[in-house]
Amino acid sequence: MIDKAITNYNNEQLSPSLEICNFLTNFIVENLKSSSNKLWHGGPVWFIDGNPVVGYWVRKHGVTLLFWLLLFR
Repeated sequence: MIDKAITNYNNEQLSPSLEICNFLTNFIVENLKSSSNKLWHGGPVWFIDGNPVVGYWVRKHGVTLLFWLLLFR
């Protein structure tokens, strides 16, 4: 399920960022089924076991895709 704040975030964007955000949201949700998601520090972020793993932010010059490295010990 997509957090309503993420849907609102995406809907506030102008084209082509809107299409990119919707694509990324659908792609991430489809491929990280066990993740949770929310707006975090102003952008949509997906979490596994409470750890951020992927997200994106719309910036002046485009959409930035973010990845976090998880280290397991």
